[in-house]
Amino acid sequence: MTSMDLQTYYDQLFEESAPIIEQGIHLVDPLAGRQDTRFGLTLRIVPPSAVKEPIMLFLRDLQQRDSQQYYYPPSDIHFTLLSVLSCEENFRLDTVDVAAYVGLIDKVLKNERTFVMKVNGITASPACILLQGFPEHDMLNAIRQRLRLAFGQSSLKQSIDQRYTLHTAHSTVVRFRHPVSDGPDLLHVLRKHRGVNFGAFSVTEIELVYNDWYHRQVTILHRFQLLETINSDDGL
Repeated sequence: MTSMDLQTYYDQLFEESAPIIEQGIHLVDPLAGRQDTRFGLTLRIVPPSAVKEPIMLFLRDLQQRDSQQYYYPPSDIHFTLLSVLSCEENFRLDTVDVAAYVGLIDKVLKNERTFVMKVNGITASPACILLQGFPEHDMLNAIRQRLRLAFGQSSLKQSIDQRYTLHTAHSTVVRFRHPVSDGPDLLHVLRKHRGVNFGAFSVTEIELVYNDWYHRQVTILHRFQLLETINSDDGL
């Protein structure tokens, strides 16, 4: 998706979810933040501290109003590039050949260049609150397509796109664990932050991780370094 398409999608998601949030009719996840036995393999992008700091200010504001929801700690905030193996009950790392996954992914990513990710505003669904990401030149989806093709031509176990086809660059930062205490107030705060600029950063590496559903329990399996972009306006 281009930045314009992404903004349209984020806007539509928010406006469809707004009356649900206001009325307190949420898709609650009582497991959020608890010990999880669902694990998978994910390619993810982790923003730097400079971008996380204003995000945490926003989350602390929400948490002071309603402490019952699950707020992602800074260590867990990430953007998913691709869910290679979706989280499932009792999936164990020793059942797959990690080196084979690293090798295949490395072949795709070794020629990819760094790009800028802008984190601008928030959106929401009936289940969660999300950061709006905008990758430069739609680079995220270009890389996703090359990875999809590579995995499709391999014999490695994967579940890419089985739950849904990932096109956006969002990052989930709040999950509703209970009905909100004051729906109209939450909606007011969210509308205030719809266009807040949380910053931008250069995506220089991508992590392959073994993770639970919420990325609370994470083992970094490999960090793939992207090639430095030459003579590019990084927009930072």
